[in-house]
Amino acid sequence: MCPFIALLILFQIFCLICDVTSVKIDIKFPSNKTKEIQVEEGGQQNVSFILKDFNNRSNLTFKIRDPSVVGVNEEFIELYQIKTKEIEETIVFNGKLFGFTKFDIVYNEKDSVPVVLETLEVVAYRKANKALESTFTGLVIVLVSLNIINMGCALDLKVVNETLSRPYAIIIGFITHYFFMPMLAYFIGKVLFSDAPYLRLSLFIFGCSPGGSAANMWTVLLGGNLNLSVTMTFISTLCAVFMMPFWLFLLGNNILENSAIHVPFSNIFASLLSLVVCISIGLGIQKYKPKLAQKSKKILAPVSGFLIVFVVIFASATYWYLFKRMTLDIILAATLNVWLGFAIGALFGIIFRQKFEDIISITVETGIQNTGIVFVILRVALSPPFDLLSMTIPVASSCITAIPLTVLFLIMKYRKRSQKKSDSDQMICQSGERTPIRSNQLAVETE
Repeated sequence: MCPFIALLILFQIFCLICDVTSVKIDIKFPSNKTKEIQVEEGGQQNVSFILKDFNNRSNLTFKIRDPSVVGVNEEFIELYQIKTKEIEETIVFNGKLFGFTKFDIVYNEKDSVPVVLETLEVVAYRKANKALESTFTGLVIVLVSLNIINMGCALDLKVVNETLSRPYAIIIGFITHYFFMPMLAYFIGKVLFSDAPYLRLSLFIFGCSPGGSAANMWTVLLGGNLNLSVTMTFISTLCAVFMMPFWLFLLGNNILENSAIHVPFSNIFASLLSLVVCISIGLGIQKYKPKLAQKSKKILAPVSGFLIVFVVIFASATYWYLFKRMTLDIILAATLNVWLGFAIGALFGIIFRQKFEDIISITVETGIQNTGIVFVILRVALSPPFDLLSMTIPVASSCITAIPLTVLFLIMKYRKRSQKKSDSDQMICQSGERTPIRSNQLAVETE
């Protein structure tokens, strides 16, 4: 090829690039405080922009990355017939479903590569029933606090000391709960939520959270070691004050890299510190008001059961619209995190040759997290709409946690019933075999 022709082609390409890059766009944001488009679910928001120095042989294309969140009044603007070098246009955003997405303004010029002039963050807010949601959040905080105080009242420190004197099961449970569960949540979130940092953070916080009182209930139902379960719940709750900030400091910023969300360490630490305060109050009542502690101990199981039922039912009634945001990825992430947690706990218990009762306790304590604490942290720590979007993780986890435990409970019940029936049949057979022998002996003696 002639060098002159090659240089001419390169010059034309250079001119095209310069022509495209000379295009300027000026967005007039509705709010001067933030550079994002905010629209209410079911409402509208107008956003104006000025386009300068564009080529007449071009058009603008508007692309919403998640059309389920918002829609726009037009998908493109033709610039072929416009003779001026500056135009002002208005885009109407229609809020469809609360959430977060991005909006691209793409400049398409004839015989040229499309160029993204601007990428805007779009947030669709839900017009929430603030009274109902505030009531729910307040009640959850109160019930979680009272339940932890009750746990402090019911905690038998002699049993705890005896359990700590044989620390192998506790060490195993601590490692599976506070090492494997956070790492498991981190990698699951990285695979499934690479483009949704708020869901990654929610799953990670859930994986780092302490054990819940539901673990004690399931330990009893499955025939596990209750003393070990209560001790592990107590220790995991105390350790949460430094273990959760440790993991969030270590990996939290990595999760939220290139995101507008920041890890609210102060809010999370304040929420966790309140757990220690509640346990201390319970232990203080046990020491100085033993009669009140005994009464509190009696209502621990009913209160724990009520808390579980309350969180599930009231959360479903208050945040029913969260189910609209339940994607297969969210359900899969919650399922993998909880069920693999059970599997890891059981596997380590078996590998280190623990008693069957202790394996049950380690398994349950590893997989079950304190959902109430996760709710409180997410609501306090994150701003709308990320607080609601992130709550889909604990909601999904609460729904699927009981499935494998219920199946295991029914299997164990069936086996026990079958074993009792087998033992009963064997005793009848043995009794039937002895009776004829005694009759024959009696007949011989009579003769």
